[in-house]
Amino acid sequence: MSKSLSKSTCIALGGALVAVVGTAIVLVMFLGGGNAVPPLDAPPEAANKPVKGSLLLTAKEAPQVPEVLTVYRLEQIAKNRKEIEELAKEFDLVQPIKLDELGAGSRSSGVEHEEFDNYYAREGDPNIGRIFHYYFRTGNYEFWIGSKYGEENPDLPTVEEAGALAMHALEERGLLPDEAFVSTIGGPQAETIIDDQYRKFLLQRDVEISREVDGRTIVGPGMRIMVSLGTDGELIGVDSTMRNLVPYKKFEVKSLEEAIEDAEKGNDTMNLHPDVENPEVSRVELIYYADPSKTTNQFLQPVYCLSGPETCIYVPAIKQ
Repeated sequence: MSKSLSKSTCIALGGALVAVVGTAIVLVMFLGGGNAVPPLDAPPEAANKPVKGSLLLTAKEAPQVPEVLTVYRLEQIAKNRKEIEELAKEFDLVQPIKLDELGAGSRSSGVEHEEFDNYYAREGDPNIGRIFHYYFRTGNYEFWIGSKYGEENPDLPTVEEAGALAMHALEERGLLPDEAFVSTIGGPQAETIIDDQYRKFLLQRDVEISREVDGRTIVGPGMRIMVSLGTDGELIGVDSTMRNLVPYKKFEVKSLEEAIEDAEKGNDTMNLHPDVENPEVSRVELIYYADPSKTTNQFLQPVYCLSGPETCIYVPAIKQ
């Protein structure tokens, strides 16, 4: 359900609804006892940056705003050594896990791991064998078969097949979250020379699995699973930042007008393009944002997301 946008600052421009709009929803975290919820874990260049000029809203619809929304506490899928070993068995690693105090052996990129208290199970050569890592401080885990990465011209599943295969691989291991969906399908490419000609080929199919909660999409680096498929759709890797969600509390939701004002001023917002003047907002969403996996980020909170051609602003959606 959506409703037409209406605001005193809206004006007609070329037949489209235009307004000074700022959107950005920040996950609000109440730690109990009346303590304020920390702002989004935004990079310094995006945190609390006001809009240059005004937000121009060309979106003709806005999300239906409920009176309250639930804040969720993030809970690791494995809480102790025994549960970590059970998780490793889902990837056919049955030997006891070991504590890797230096965090060595991780192959993740783009995800910040805390480098201590990491557990691993390994079968075969460290470079080409089967390896499982569980990052106990964050709840992230990863599995890969080293020998299966970088195969030349593997017979990969099609894009149409890959999504279903990835979902099934997680489901049969009990690792597919509720309200899961395929968000992207891609994979790294390589080049080779055959008969004096350059040829490109995919090394693997990478399928990103995201999820919703209460019918609202969860975005952000802290709630997704990357599934890597090799020849004939074989599961060759999993890289997960997915955690279980436990309802924490319900909070009153800001109005869109309040969120716009916060976006304009940069009040606890994450503005990914702060140097763009008079940014256009062609889409307004009320969703959830998952902060990067760190011990300090323990809650999942709703946010307003204002996006456009050169715009992406997240604003806290909960009143404090």
